[in-house]
Amino acid sequence: MIGPEGEASPIPAHDPWSGQAVRSFIELFALAGLAVTQPLLDVFGRAPDLFLFLGASRTDIVLFAVLVSVVPAALLWSIEQVVGLASDRGREVTHAAFVGLLVLLLGLGSLKQAELSGPALVVLAAALAVVGVLAFRRWAGVRTWVRYLGLAPLLFVGLFLTTSQTSDLLSSQDVASADIGRVDDPRSVVFLQFDEWPLQTLVDREGRIDSSLYPNLSALAADGAWYRNATTPANYTTYAVPANVTGRVPVDDRTAVASEYPETLFTMLAGQFDLDVIETVTRLCPSSLCDGDLVDNSAGDSTGPSGALGRLLTAARKTFRAMVSPDPEATSSAQAFGSGLLDPEAAVQAAGDSSAGGLRGQPRHSLQTVEDLVESIEPGESPTLHYLHLVLPHGPYDFLPDGRRYTGGPGPQAEGLRDIVGRSDQVAEVDFLEQRLVLQAAFTDQIIGQVMDRLREADLYDEAIVIATADHGIGLEPGGPARVLESADVPTENLADTYYVPLVIKAPGLGPAGTVSDANVGTIDIVPTIVAALGFQLPWPVDGIDLGSRERPDAEKRVGVVTGGIGAGTPTLSGEVTFDGETQLAVMLSKNIDTLLRSDNPAYRPFAISDAGEIVGRRPEELTITSSSGASAVVHGLDAFEHVDLASGSLPAYLVADLDVAGTAEPTVAVVLNGRVAAVSPSWSSGGSPHHLEAMLVPDFFRQGANQLEIYLVGGPEGERTLTPVAVTP
Repeated sequence: MIGPEGEASPIPAHDPWSGQAVRSFIELFALAGLAVTQPLLDVFGRAPDLFLFLGASRTDIVLFAVLVSVVPAALLWSIEQVVGLASDRGREVTHAAFVGLLVLLLGLGSLKQAELSGPALVVLAAALAVVGVLAFRRWAGVRTWVRYLGLAPLLFVGLFLTTSQTSDLLSSQDVASADIGRVDDPRSVVFLQFDEWPLQTLVDREGRIDSSLYPNLSALAADGAWYRNATTPANYTTYAVPANVTGRVPVDDRTAVASEYPETLFTMLAGQFDLDVIETVTRLCPSSLCDGDLVDNSAGDSTGPSGALGRLLTAARKTFRAMVSPDPEATSSAQAFGSGLLDPEAAVQAAGDSSAGGLRGQPRHSLQTVEDLVESIEPGESPTLHYLHLVLPHGPYDFLPDGRRYTGGPGPQAEGLRDIVGRSDQVAEVDFLEQRLVLQAAFTDQIIGQVMDRLREADLYDEAIVIATADHGIGLEPGGPARVLESADVPTENLADTYYVPLVIKAPGLGPAGTVSDANVGTIDIVPTIVAALGFQLPWPVDGIDLGSRERPDAEKRVGVVTGGIGAGTPTLSGEVTFDGETQLAVMLSKNIDTLLRSDNPAYRPFAISDAGEIVGRRPEELTITSSSGASAVVHGLDAFEHVDLASGSLPAYLVADLDVAGTAEPTVAVVLNGRVAAVSPSWSSGGSPHHLEAMLVPDFFRQGANQLEIYLVGGPEGERTLTPVAVTP
């Protein structure tokens, strides 16, 4: 229909409802595809880790793509049609408004990638929206062109499901077992794959595994061999774990699934061993071989949608909000997933209240998997591979050594940002973070003990091959990166804490029990060492060596460097770094746990991280108490100490306070709980607080119901400590 001066008029109001409705939906579908579907599927298509972490099935992945493409347009269209029941004119206005909204969102997302933000971003995007609406209303050709674009969302979905990194999860994971011939010495294998455990947190000043903190790993090492110079081949889980079960160094970017890694320890043993495999972050054990009850089926195929779908959709909503936010702190669409959906608190919520707990949307540490592994070990069993990848002592840090969780702290947003932006330049703050890692690692050691006890109960311990290792470490240098790297140039001071990991193997052929080896070893050596101990030939070439029969000729280490991830885009194998293993071994040993924890207060050692840590456990009246200095402290969450339930399995043991203290020096603070010094910690400058305090409290000092909390400034030299009272306010 042609209006005055030959211009196209708007859509005629008297169009049949069906024709109008179809055209409206196609137009909204097309624009939503450009503004919402394409950027989201692009980001999530480069984030297969998220789908693995949440245990998404094939059905979940397909439904996610379909819903992301359909729901935005369907929601807007439904509102429009409801308005149309009252007024055709209202429907037209609503349709135009929705067109403008989608163009605005498209403009925000596109212009943000050009590094615009704030008011300038909003003004330009709004101008584009106005122009877009006017053009859409004025010219029929524009509307026709938009309708043709209705095919675009279908293309975006197709590309996501067929060519993205996430599409690897849809391919068949049915991989055949290998023919390994005769196994000379079949015996059960227990492979404990831990996560993000830097070796320096294990060793004391004598270079031994600290048996007071880690009695079970120490006992395992006493029965086997501890490789003190062991390094991971990569600094990221989805590269390191495949290397550990293939014996091969990572050479390219692959999704950690069986179809991408068909030659693994799992396919090697499947023909003659039972497989009890629990994977958390990967799907390397083929579904055709690992179909028993013990397989972590939450990450496998299913016949219908799981709870993962809801968490994925929530994550998509949070991510899209970050992508179009004018806030200059918000990430671009290329980084929205990697940063944990930008808002760490939202990321926690995205995974659901019961399973959330990771900045990256990964499931909270599941102790059920430990119970499953322990129960799978049975007396008189046929040779079995028991494999568990447990995301411990990986953060978030919330376990005490006895397995109880603790509450408190600065909240998930601040916790998450610590992981994204790297380490603070405040030494005391990084020391406190390492203390929490050690507490969680001590709990991880208890899990090793559970497995060892079960093996003994089943009369399998002496004969079984047992491996305990980790995929990588984590940066603990003040001012340095945590693990996220922007380039392949790894800071030299971060090599020791990022690449050195625990590796203890109890197997025949590795020398006398209690062997401590400083040979140049990598976790890629685990598979060939297991194969040699079982007595068969490797069915394919590997990069690792049998530690029972070979040594590398020199000390040079070559490790892969993964850049990106967790706030810096898609994790990518960007190169490798070469370094002298003997030099970095010495650096790692120099960072030993005795540099953090006092050794002269063994009863409360994990809580004695300051120079005055020897007074932890003492009563204030045993020390010199001076008159008040007028200092005060605001304790966050003080009311939690009034209602403690010892039977709940959770304690408010993470204390956060801000002090008002005269002077610029950062005082050392003692926290007294129910008449006992429960923590001594230095304070540090944080944000607007020049004297910020975070401290872990000895859990044994809590009592049921109301608890009395006192804070003191610590003065004087060792043997002459003084306590100066500080007024406590909520």
